Amino acid sequence: MTAYGEEATTQVECSGTMHTVAVQDGRLVTLDHPTPDRERTLMGLGGDPIACIGLLDAWERHCDDLEVLVLASRGPGDDVQPSVVARRSGRRAGLVGSSGSAPAPGVRGWTGFAAVGQLPAGRPMAALFGRSSALDDATSGSGAAQLLSLDGGVPELLVAGIITSWWGRLAAQPGAPEVVAALPRMRAATYGRARRALRNWSGRWDLDVRIVGPDAEGSVTRDEGRVVVSVPLNWLPDVWLPGMATMAGLFCLTANSDAPGHWRVHGIDRKFETLRVGISVRASDD
Repeated sequence: MTAYGEEATTQVECSGTMHTVAVQDGRLVTLDHPTPDRERTLMGLGGDPIACIGLLDAWERHCDDLEVLVLASRGPGDDVQPSVVARRSGRRAGLVGSSGSAPAPGVRGWTGFAAVGQLPAGRPMAALFGRSSALDDATSGSGAAQLLSLDGGVPELLVAGIITSWWGRLAAQPGAPEVVAALPRMRAATYGRARRALRNWSGRWDLDVRIVGPDAEGSVTRDEGRVVVSVPLNWLPDVWLPGMATMAGLFCLTANSDAPGHWRVHGIDRKFETLRVGISVRASDD
């Protein structure tokens, strides 16, 4: 996982040649267009579209857009491809649930789900679910979808920046109206990534995932024979983003560094019991 604050660089085709775009200090910049504002003006006056400028504008629209987390990769084995982005766009707009027909159990607070055939007559989909610019872009093949299709670590830094920004607001002002309104999307983003990481680790599909408050430690319970894993809302920035969803054979619920190179982990073992361990991590020589 690329850490937020790092830089990423990639090549894109622009005006018939390959140009370089980079993420620096949380912003996307182009190294081949020294006067992007002037080129935006020319485009506005009817000039040909410029791919690099389009990416810069897309980054500005989506660098703080939680909807991007719905479209982006949820972890290993979940590559972002056009069909995946389109399918997720439909799911977010109320077309399908995570199994293709109904909302997944355990997605608490997620708004905008409706099974096909349950829409009130006479109301357009966009009016019902408030399509964001990220979803408009994804279905049209531009904007957010293009950013997520780039290589060189650009999508990872886009996602990391959004997570860092919104969970920072949650910590600083949990009662702020914009934070309260964003909680369903934050829970959904956490749920999708925790669910995939847990299944990748366990190889089991008979698990329920529930998202609990940011200050909770998480737990394992059993409900009518099913294993229920409760994951803290802060799992996304504290565990998933640093690439620590699994460590030393455990699925991590919380991970905190109490000294350089040493972590205190509260996690789940293969018997689906919770335990706390201290883990020493050595930096790679590579």
